[in-house]
Amino acid sequence: MESEFYSFVAAVFAVPADSLSAATAYGELPQWDSVMHLRLVLETEARYSVKFGMEEIPRIKTLGGLFRLVRFKAFLRSMAECLEIDEADAGTVFREAQGWCSLMAFSMLLALERKFGAEISMSAFSECSTLGEVAARAGIAADCGGAG
Repeated sequence: MESEFYSFVAAVFAVPADSLSAATAYGELPQWDSVMHLRLVLETEARYSVKFGMEEIPRIKTLGGLFRLVRFKAFLRSMAECLEIDEADAGTVFREAQGWCSLMAFSMLLALERKFGAEISMSAFSECSTLGEVAARAGIAADCGGAG
């Protein structure tokens, strides 16, 4: 997912993909101004079927931060599918999903491994109560700022 993401961003900015990295910051490229920032957000939403809140958009400071946010939102969408619910957020208490069972837990762990290349042990999983905790244990960051 990550290399495809940088190829996508390169196409949006019309620059070579190898000129971009997780540390590439807003304003670092001549193309990445405020208008292009909004275009990048809109095209990212369309490409990855995610929605950004108005408070998230100005916090996107690096391409790595944007990637982590997209990955986290994809994680939440995948977990919502596993739990058979319409949508989920970091505070979703997954064991409260209607029909919660061990099969749902297994599908969550399998999705983590297959879709995100992340694993957590059953004991670590059993200590989690929210999707945000699962994401943190699995190393799926939700932050979008910082140095990448």
